[in-house]
Amino acid sequence: QLEKLGFGKTALVIDGDAFTAYLNQSFASWLTVPLEFRPWFYPPSFLVLLLPVAPLGFVGSYAAFQAATAGFLAWALRNRADQPQLTPYIIAAVLVSPAAALNLADGQCAFLVAALLVAGVRLLGPRPLLGGAILGLLSFKPQFFLLVPLALLGLRQYRSLCAAACSAFALAVASAMIFGVELWLWWIPQAL
Repeated sequence: QLEKLGFGKTALVIDGDAFTAYLNQSFASWLTVPLEFRPWFYPPSFLVLLLPVAPLGFVGSYAAFQAATAGFLAWALRNRADQPQLTPYIIAAVLVSPAAALNLADGQCAFLVAALLVAGVRLLGPRPLLGGAILGLLSFKPQFFLLVPLALLGLRQYRSLCAAACSAFALAVASAMIFGVELWLWWIPQAL
């Protein structure tokens, strides 16, 4: 089943040399020079977030992921904006910024990270459980997720902190159920 979804090669994720060789072989016609060592360092939970676009192949999934996460970021910036009349200009500025161009060129997940941060923070007041749950999804980006509990503790958002922990745990459990615990057993020591 995972192979049909585009995840038939999850074993490559745990072997940086094999992953780099696979990328160089698969995209040789696109590359001007072979890639240097290119390991995968995201936790297995990120793969769960990629599942919806996996059946689309490389180009389709890339385009769909970038479009969907840019749309999510635009929605997050519009939702509960302090000055709604300025929101279209802010969205346009964000989506045409040099950082957005780098995100698109490199196929990064910055739109998703920014959307989760903006949406989660803006929902902390009116819907603390939902805001916390959204912030918990940042667990796929450990350097950001480490800051979430500290920020929520500092804001005394204890319900949001609990929701963040629950959504992060649920995402980790889902990834273990879908891809196996082995990826987590490999990733945890790598991350440390």
